[in-house]
Amino acid sequence: MKSVKVNVKDILSKVSELNLTKKGVKNFLMKYESEFVGLESIEFYGFREYSPEDNPRTIDWKSSIRTGNLLCRETLIEKEPEVIVVVDCGASTLYGSVDTLKVERALELAIGISHICLSVGFTVGAILYNDKVKSLAHPKSGRIQLTNIAQTLLKPVLFGAQSNLNTTVSLINSWVRRESVVIFISDFMKFDDDNKHMITMLSLRCRVMGIMLRDVLDKEIPSGGNVIFQDPTSSESLLVDTGKIGREYALVAKEQERAVMRKFINSNARIFKLYTDESFEANFHKLILENAKF
Repeated sequence: MKSVKVNVKDILSKVSELNLTKKGVKNFLMKYESEFVGLESIEFYGFREYSPEDNPRTIDWKSSIRTGNLLCRETLIEKEPEVIVVVDCGASTLYGSVDTLKVERALELAIGISHICLSVGFTVGAILYNDKVKSLAHPKSGRIQLTNIAQTLLKPVLFGAQSNLNTTVSLINSWVRRESVVIFISDFMKFDDDNKHMITMLSLRCRVMGIMLRDVLDKEIPSGGNVIFQDPTSSESLLVDTGKIGREYALVAKEQERAVMRKFINSNARIFKLYTDESFEANFHKLILENAKF
């Protein structure tokens, strides 16, 4: 296995060059709100005291008269989001047919997302998991939090074992609020109906997003004669004639990707698909800039 290399300074430099605004970051996190969340929950979150910056049309006169204070209605979209980045470091992510392992790209994206969210004042937490939660950083704001998140995620000694997204359920449930955005970053190679149920239940409490990272060999294998394949979780090996199974492999891989995406969408969650043969900048551009209206 290749050694895991993630250059935090390089990531922060590349992300900072994008000059993302608070509005842009918030639009990325909440872009799908109107698609998946009921209209009532979008329109109304609660009341807060009116300030000169608020639109006078948001004043709730009945509540203001009842309490004696000028109150305005606050929508869910107006709430400052809390972001929880959940990174899979299981055995299947420790693979890369190109220069970048799947787990390396996952860590780069997690740190990049954490940075842009913290830089505009949002609260961010992080979880590293495989067969259980391996490391965590409680949601906080401020500059030091990015250091905490990097230290939480960049622990290669914890990587490996078979992944199970459901091991994070109890911890995530103890953290989330209605305005939270939970972002799962994984290859989702082991995404089953139990995982779908967990995403469905979680999406009833907050916003949920998935980032599916795949290596090019996760979708197709080149015809190269007899090749030895090894299971990363059991180390079992199998000699395969790639010329005979290439087409079937591609069809099965494509359907597996589609199944994961369908399960997320049917769970009222959003999912993005990225590949490790594209640069961090290209993937981050697809993920953030193409989904953030300024």
